[in-house]
Amino acid sequence: MELSNLLTIILPLKGNADALRYSLLLEPYLGRINAKFILITDEEFDNKVKDSTFDLSELSSGWHKQQYIKLLVAEMVDTPWYLCLDSDCFFTKFDDVDEMFFNESKTKAFYNDETGCHANWWELAAKSLATTVPEVQCGVTPMVLNTNHTLSLLKHFGKKRIKKFINRGATEYTLYWTYNTPYSLYENKPISHGVYPQEASKKCFIDNPKCYINISNEPWHSFPVGLVQSTMKHNPFKLAESLCHILK
Repeated sequence: MELSNLLTIILPLKGNADALRYSLLLEPYLGRINAKFILITDEEFDNKVKDSTFDLSELSSGWHKQQYIKLLVAEMVDTPWYLCLDSDCFFTKFDDVDEMFFNESKTKAFYNDETGCHANWWELAAKSLATTVPEVQCGVTPMVLNTNHTLSLLKHFGKKRIKKFINRGATEYTLYWTYNTPYSLYENKPISHGVYPQEASKKCFIDNPKCYINISNEPWHSFPVGLVQSTMKHNPFKLAESLCHILK
């Protein structure tokens, strides 16, 4: 089956910094991924459109709005799966990308054994849904979500309650994975490789060229999606230059 019949890519985008990373690292290469694409821009975030689907009132921060959108967007998706990206994500592999995301009826993306990481998020999700914390837990964005499973979560609890759960500290993915734990839909094979901030390196990307060299040497070739956490103070232009051997 064509990837465009299986997968929609969604990207919530907020502010100039997000827009710049997106334009440099992701936008030029979207056409090489045969999937549908939905971009959620500032207008929807700020609740300026006349679409009640994107009623973001009562959510306490932009981060909470992003989480809610990543669940609510299932109502706009007409493929069985959708891939959530952030502006710090980019594609690293373009050959046989269908096989990198899917194996017959299962997706390879994404849960992995991060049990115990962000324990408070999981506990709050379990408390909100009146169930127990799953034994196996998921990572974070990028994440492939099953459209029907997400719609079932939204319908079962209702949008107002989902907002309350997110405001209390449960996240979009902990809610999704705690609700009926859909592990049978997935293979435990990650789709992404990321560079995450260490305490000593959060600011080094602005001033230290060696950091960009280190990024360029990361083993991106084994994964279809890469990311450099936007909380790291990197220069988007230098980052794009360091990844030019991948983004070509």
